[in-house]
Amino acid sequence: MKNIVIEGPVFNGEEDENVFFQCIYNLPNFKEVVGAGTELTIMFGSTISETAKKQVEVLCRRWNTTLCN
Repeated sequence: MKNIVIEGPVFNGEEDENVFFQCIYNLPNFKEVVGAGTELTIMFGSTISETAKKQVEVLCRRWNTTLCN
């Protein structure tokens, strides 16, 4: 698997949004993030590491959103 899809979070201002996306950009082997509708697809350059999966789970908890896949 090279992608993780999450429900798009609701942000509490521009700085909150900036912090969220900076966390996404810093994921191991991050390639690209694309939004479509209410979902964000986080793409990786190769198979997603366990570390990256755990970090995405933490982001989902912190921003009160969920994994779609």
